[in-house]
Amino acid sequence: MNKIMRSGIALAALIALCAPAAALSVTNNDETNYTVIVTVGEQQSEVAIDAGATIEAVCGDECSIVLMGADGDLDQMNATDADKLVITTGLFQKAE
Repeated sequence: MNKIMRSGIALAALIALCAPAAALSVTNNDETNYTVIVTVGEQQSEVAIDAGATIEAVCGDECSIVLMGADGDLDQMNATDADKLVITTGLFQKAE
């Protein structure tokens, strides 16, 4: 392998390692703090999301997300890592 080819392969590997991982994004546009429960297969994680904050969660090809408020479940939907969601009036909406 020549030097230029090795350099090209090394550069491609470096770019792949530095690329950001895809993740589900949820932005809370409400003035209320919530908890988002993300379930991927058998794995479940809870993430607190403050008013005005944005969180990211690993979702994979498909996950179930539940929005929890002080009074229990508010909304639920299926999502993917490619989704950008917004919480407005206690409900999930896909961002445009």
